[in-house]
Amino acid sequence: MIQMLTFQGNESELEGKGIKLNKIHDAEALDSFEINIISLQDKTMWKTLEKRPVTIESIDDLNSLSKMIENSKHANIIILLPQNENFIYDAWKSDRSAWGHREFKDILTNFKDVLGHIFQPLARMYIMYENTITMVGNEKVSAAFHFNEMVKDVLTKSEKSNKPTTVMTEGIILSTLNINNYAEIMDFLKEIGLIKEKSETPEWMEGLNMFDDSDQLTIIQKNNMAIEIANENISNAMKVINQNKRYKSVFSDIPHRQKIENKFVESLELKELIAGMTVVEWKLLTEFLALSGLRFGEAAALNTSDVDLKNRKIHVTKTYDNVADIVTSPKTPCSVRDVYIQDELLTVCRNVLLCYHKGTVVAFSTAFFPGTTKEHINFDCYSKYLRETSERIIGRRITPHTLRHTHASLLMEQGIDIDSISKRLGHNDSRVTQEIYLHVTKKLESKRNEQLRELKIL
Repeated sequence: MIQMLTFQGNESELEGKGIKLNKIHDAEALDSFEINIISLQDKTMWKTLEKRPVTIESIDDLNSLSKMIENSKHANIIILLPQNENFIYDAWKSDRSAWGHREFKDILTNFKDVLGHIFQPLARMYIMYENTITMVGNEKVSAAFHFNEMVKDVLTKSEKSNKPTTVMTEGIILSTLNINNYAEIMDFLKEIGLIKEKSETPEWMEGLNMFDDSDQLTIIQKNNMAIEIANENISNAMKVINQNKRYKSVFSDIPHRQKIENKFVESLELKELIAGMTVVEWKLLTEFLALSGLRFGEAAALNTSDVDLKNRKIHVTKTYDNVADIVTSPKTPCSVRDVYIQDELLTVCRNVLLCYHKGTVVAFSTAFFPGTTKEHINFDCYSKYLRETSERIIGRRITPHTLRHTHASLLMEQGIDIDSISKRLGHNDSRVTQEIYLHVTKKLESKRNEQLRELKIL
């Protein structure tokens, strides 16, 4: 038996054999059903009386359903995400007839925050706007969003572009497919393997091997093994080619490029710079960027809930666009990551909470680095301060991004391998990181040679 949960609970097109249709508000015990499908695709549920699109009126129903999902022991649970509809909000409190409209794609962070109320990982997941088509059975089904291509458990992918449109995360199935009727529900459940088509062959014949079945099965098994070996060889060859490309990019001549030494600061320079900073807020931000490797936009977009001091993790799931003054999803899937909080960074994070989160400055903001007049810190103000202060103290101007490269160089000097550094920084390939790696390697080799020159063994 299947329980289908929707906002209104009265869509006749979703009704059919084996399906019980209920309102999300009136959800029955999930474990009473083999399969539970929760549809968030009703555009009328995405409405709030708040002045900004930050919640929905039925948020309590999502919170209640979240607890039911958490307590479910054995039911299969599917959440159907909305298409790119409008988030409707009360733009002017004095006139309830005037509603504001924002498409989900333009406010992805707010959109995901609401989704997180029904299933918390959705708030952190990489969800990208892109219209695709996925074959479900013999039908083409549209989707306005897709998931991170690096997700392990992918159940459906779009045609041609191979974007994940249905995935499994922590035992819950999530789908961006636009499922509109009973037939599409059944085809979808068959596609992801939750129900099977009844065989026209009688059960007593299923176990019989007829004619040359055994021989054909042996041929299939052998060829499947050959295919697996070939795929593995292809995969390994591609890895080698990609690695070679990375090294080629480092050694290739780049005309008019900036000296690599100017793209990061040395450890002693960084200490001098921080010691000479007089504005406490900017000093803490400088320490945070240098010790975490986050981009300025990633740091500015952090909420206090993203900085998990107990488990020593910073959840990077979004970025702040200071020009448009909006928070958006990162441009690449690799940017979505957890950054480990080492001891020095832990101290800085605690000091940030003490310094930035005092008085009434953050009454309107949940940002980890709140601004004084806006929700987020001002990039131009910080960049100007960093540029002028660095020129005064270490004799050259640096940018916030220089601190990211500095973080990479400091880790390299401590012997951290380049792949681990790349994962921490949130990218697969970076020419600058490779250049810094070669520069630091040469510097360490020179230091070792100096030590060996004066070494007396006999």
